[in-house]
Amino acid sequence: MADRLFALIVDESKWLTASMSLALLAVTVLLHGHRRSDLPARRRILAAMNLFFGVTIGTMAFGHLLP
Repeated sequence: MADRLFALIVDESKWLTASMSLALLAVTVLLHGHRRSDLPARRRILAAMNLFFGVTIGTMAFGHLLP
């Protein structure tokens, strides 16, 4: 059982989907929190893009450091 779990965690094909899903969730939380904000749309879009990129790269880096 532990070997199957380790193989699932280390599988590279799962990390991209998981990291992009986590990034989408983070962007959704960010935009939901600022929906009534007086920030210009351009700044919100830039913040969402930066957050998506950062969470994706951070999660993928964490996946590389696991084994």
